[in-house]
Amino acid sequence: MLSDTSKRTGAKRNGRNETVHTKGSRADLEGYTADLIHIHTEWTAEGNQNRQVLESEACRSDGLCRQRTAIPQNRITRNYDSNIAQTLGKDNYNELRDIIEKSGDKDAVNFWNKYESEINIRDKNYSGGAYFNPNDGKIVLDIEKEKAGTIFTNQYQTLVHESGHAIDYKLGGNNGNKFYSQSYNNNEFGKAIRSDVDNWANSYKNEILPEILNHMEKKEYDAIFDKYGENTSLITVIGGKKEYNIQWGYDRISKELESMPNKSVSRISDIVEGATNGKVIGPVGHGKEYWRNEGFLETEAFAEMLDSTLTNKDSANMLKKYLPNAYNVFIKMIKEVL
Repeated sequence: MLSDTSKRTGAKRNGRNETVHTKGSRADLEGYTADLIHIHTEWTAEGNQNRQVLESEACRSDGLCRQRTAIPQNRITRNYDSNIAQTLGKDNYNELRDIIEKSGDKDAVNFWNKYESEINIRDKNYSGGAYFNPNDGKIVLDIEKEKAGTIFTNQYQTLVHESGHAIDYKLGGNNGNKFYSQSYNNNEFGKAIRSDVDNWANSYKNEILPEILNHMEKKEYDAIFDKYGENTSLITVIGGKKEYNIQWGYDRISKELESMPNKSVSRISDIVEGATNGKVIGPVGHGKEYWRNEGFLETEAFAEMLDSTLTNKDSANMLKKYLPNAYNVFIKMIKEVL
């Protein structure tokens, strides 16, 4: 969440929750130029060395070069001098990094590794909802809540989310207006999100439209309202019209979201709410007013796709399933800045 809007409250709106929102010797490398070598030996949780490395070349000042410097394919040495490490403390930072590195997504891990030093935390003991403030480029959060997670989020998922906002803003140039996710390729990301959501809603056309037309022909209006809700609009099927109303699809999505597991639903629910300006109402969302802010759909979706990819596989799988084109654009965006 961004700081210049309503913050997460934890309250319920119409019965739904608001988003409140090397080990080893260096002797044999002595004398080699530091900027040409990266020494890093990974250890698994069981204490076994992970030797999946890339070949690299290190050269000494006298021109002598040698091969086989160990460089992990999708990891770098943990940066204990970074603001995030210093602020969280070593144990919490290591716990966060363990989760990120076990995510299995090479591009997302590389993205985090490259931009982790851009993340700055102003307050780790903030009692309100976590948020990123573009004015000072810093994050506030409650570390105890991060360590525990919530019914809708995994451990450290919200921290990664707010960090996603910070990186997104940095990549946008810190110009006080555009985030990277908003300006990327003529708003390709936002267009893909809205298109995916409408494709999802329109996928119900062949099921819903014939049934409603059948009831209309028989003047069984109560049957329509009983199944689809009392507020179901029939304007597209009166006076001889036989058109599909996409709001019917939005309403079906709302019902599907309500049936999804808590840990899987929060991110897809919020994004779809934003893409439809509140016409889809799921169990979790920032609220209709939040989406009146131009560009907030793109910034929230970017942060939610990042936090899901790195900390919540079930949520990431939902995003890939229902927003496939938007997720592909997200991956393209992060790969282009690696």
